[in-house]
Amino acid sequence: MLLVATAMFSQKPKVWLISDGGYQINDPDDISAVASYLLMSNMFNTRGVVIGSTTHPWNKNTIDQKKWAEETYASAYSKDLKNLNKYIGGYQTTIRFLESSIKGMGVSFSPTKNYILKNYPSILSLFKEVDQSKETINVLCYGPLTEQAIFVSYCLNNNRFDILKKTRFISHWTSSNFHVGSIKNPEHTHNCFADPIACEYMKNKAKNGNIEFYECGGIGQYGLVEGGPKGKEYYSLFKDSNLGKIFAEGKFTKNRVDDSDAATYWALLGNYGVSLKDIASNGVNFPEVEERNEKAFALHAKQMRDELLRRSNAAAGRNPDAIKIDIIVPEHGMADPHAWVQNDTLFFIAGHDESWEGKGSFRMDKWEVWSSVDLKTYTHHRDILPKQTYIGDLPNCWAGDICERNGKYYWFFSNRNINTGVMVANKITGPYTDLLGKPLLKEGIVPVHPYDPEIFIEDDVYTICFGSGTYYMATLAEDMKSLTTTPKPIIVQNENGEILKTDDKSTLFKRNDWYYLVYGSNYAMSKNLYGPYTYKGPFLKGGHTSFLSGTVSGMCYKKITT
Repeated sequence: MLLVATAMFSQKPKVWLISDGGYQINDPDDISAVASYLLMSNMFNTRGVVIGSTTHPWNKNTIDQKKWAEETYASAYSKDLKNLNKYIGGYQTTIRFLESSIKGMGVSFSPTKNYILKNYPSILSLFKEVDQSKETINVLCYGPLTEQAIFVSYCLNNNRFDILKKTRFISHWTSSNFHVGSIKNPEHTHNCFADPIACEYMKNKAKNGNIEFYECGGIGQYGLVEGGPKGKEYYSLFKDSNLGKIFAEGKFTKNRVDDSDAATYWALLGNYGVSLKDIASNGVNFPEVEERNEKAFALHAKQMRDELLRRSNAAAGRNPDAIKIDIIVPEHGMADPHAWVQNDTLFFIAGHDESWEGKGSFRMDKWEVWSSVDLKTYTHHRDILPKQTYIGDLPNCWAGDICERNGKYYWFFSNRNINTGVMVANKITGPYTDLLGKPLLKEGIVPVHPYDPEIFIEDDVYTICFGSGTYYMATLAEDMKSLTTTPKPIIVQNENGEILKTDDKSTLFKRNDWYYLVYGSNYAMSKNLYGPYTYKGPFLKGGHTSFLSGTVSGMCYKKITT
């Protein structure tokens, strides 16, 4: 297992991140960008994160940026790590942070200087990392290129071409044809203004084929950031996790978070409209390429933001893959839905629970017929009242099931836990009338309460399953007015053959020659419809279930409703 885990880890892209941001250093967009990277970092093998890579002399006396990064990023990462690995997985135990050795040195890069790396510990660390690596190290460039230029210059001056062959630079906004820069002077951007000599050096070495250099341009700012969601309400959702809070508060301006440098790692991932294949490797930022990639990122911006939010929610302890509850009618008391898909439309009949309004428990005063064509908006068609049946004006509208036969629709319903009746309609939306004017399944037909019907259809045979504690099954007559077989008890047993009690409201479906009997949060399986069924365990918290399959609004659904 350890060998497998090591192999999987080694397959992730190796990353060395160099940021000019930090505490009270430069634009705080890097604070958000590093936090967003850490949320996504299970996709990478992170070898180091350098903070404060800027030569501006006024930064020289700022606090120790390594210590700040460890107290800020590493602390937040450590607090979120358990939940991130629990719900997503693959996150490193620790992330290595370094303070840039060029922080505030006040001198730009010099192409004629013979640099000695022991004087630049953060650059020496990168050199050692690449030297020891068998795979490519992807250097994400979040700011000026001074540190990177020193690294390249040292390798060239010392004939370490092998190191450069294992290094790939992915840079954000050291040129742009449209934003700050121009087609005539794409290098006129803030990151190049900070050290224009280093910028020019790196681009020349890339053009000459000495290094691989991918220039993203302004696509992070004008694709990801400007194309993404806006509003405090959305970004406040991130603040439940430690890393998400840093992301949301690092740079929140113009009604959105600015983490534009994140374009580098999204392009490295390559799954969101832009990959390294879409960017030149020789440092040239072609106008048509930047324009195309900006639009592609904008189209995927919401998806990228939502992926970050998914991970932030996981870090906060919420399972991102848990079944989400969509409230169809808030504060309405809807219960026991039973679904039917027809002609790209989902129909369901659900009970209305008066107890929502404080009138006691399980006072179900009616059934309601609903539909949806997109699973987002729902239409109420009609109410089915108990006084339209033999029940009379009593709040006894417990669970039922809907089916179609010979062009008519049949609603099998529970009269509380007393007995079961059946109604019929020419359309699934009704109106429904009582087919018998009396129970179909009356008290005493079996030793248990004959309620909570489930209809299972196979080879034009309609089987009704009902009861609680022990289920019973029988075949329905073609006119749906009677049973053609004597109800048979259904055995549910554990792996040792011990007979188990069931809950109320059975649900049945078949998949790959197996019959599934579902009740509450549990399920059992059998090769025979009438069992015996072997209990397999719980699968979902909840009460009554309805399994449906079909096409709604052009999309195929296989889903559980509870």
